[in-house]
Amino acid sequence: MSSKQALCPLSRRQFLGRAVPLGCLSCVAGPGLLAKSALAAPAAPAPHKFKADVQHSFEEAFKFAYAETLLPQLEAIAMVMGRERLVQVLRTAAEASGRRNGQKWAAGLAQPDFANHNAATRAPNRFMQHALTYTIVEDTPTAFAIKITECLWAKTFRDAQGSDIGYAVICHGDIANARGYSPKLRLLRSKTLMQGHAFCDFRWVWEG
Repeated sequence: MSSKQALCPLSRRQFLGRAVPLGCLSCVAGPGLLAKSALAAPAAPAPHKFKADVQHSFEEAFKFAYAETLLPQLEAIAMVMGRERLVQVLRTAAEASGRRNGQKWAAGLAQPDFANHNAATRAPNRFMQHALTYTIVEDTPTAFAIKITECLWAKTFRDAQGSDIGYAVICHGDIANARGYSPKLRLLRSKTLMQGHAFCDFRWVWEG
């Protein structure tokens, strides 16, 4: 249900659909049943409207979040400080963020080893299933590689002519993320969709 629908009063048909059966019940069962119904446990409160389903596609959500909100703000900053300077600042910030996220990821695992690192890619959650299309091309005890042929982040920023900013914000921190997960983990990558290549080639190596 949309927020607009949630705020609208009941239509005449909806009102009759709810009220008429109750009226019929009172005629057949008498006031006793209605009295018992009134004493029944109250219904659980409805979830807050902030928790309602957005009812948008992943592509629409990415476009709103990145192409229509984040990117225009960063481009406005670039007009003041220069685009190259902005991209460098964003890359530095992405490295720090990626490292922290890798450390947080490892801290949440009972065993932050190579197998558990790769498990998330072998069995992606619903969000990643819709944001990326990839195949596993190497899977050994010391090396794990994937080939990404579709990336919704890359599509969103490239369609908005902001792939340099997109790479700095979204892609650049990946290498630091691997190091944050473990000093033994290293990410090797030479191509990204964000930079205009035909695919992304992620290869993680466990240097135990």
